[in-house]
Amino acid sequence: MIWLDDIRHIENGLNRIFSGFSEDAGYPGLNLWTGEDRALVTAEVPGVQSDNIDISMKDNSLTISVERKAEEISNARFLRGERPHGKFARTIRLPFRVDASRTEATFKNGVLTISMHRAEEDKPRKIKVN
Repeated sequence: MIWLDDIRHIENGLNRIFSGFSEDAGYPGLNLWTGEDRALVTAEVPGVQSDNIDISMKDNSLTISVERKAEEISNARFLRGERPHGKFARTIRLPFRVDASRTEATFKNGVLTISMHRAEEDKPRKIKVN
């Protein structure tokens, strides 16, 4: 008889095997912070040149696309590969609409930082009661 723990173990193994086939496989790893007036995203993209990073926004969604080139070392045999390479994309839904014209992105030491300001028309408004 298969127990629930056995099924979870099999499911976790399959998820690890097939995670590389998903466009949203967890790379680049990212964090999202929000405040009343802005959102901040940081994404880890070590070994990637800034020219190989594409950032786009549509509605409330932010997409980060990255291409990491495979490392090639001449006169060496490849034995193990744990660093992903190829094209990857992450799309996250933001908690509010942002003003794309005020969005800024910086890239330093393998960390991409994207600062997005909340759209004025999306900010809560106080209504005075008379």
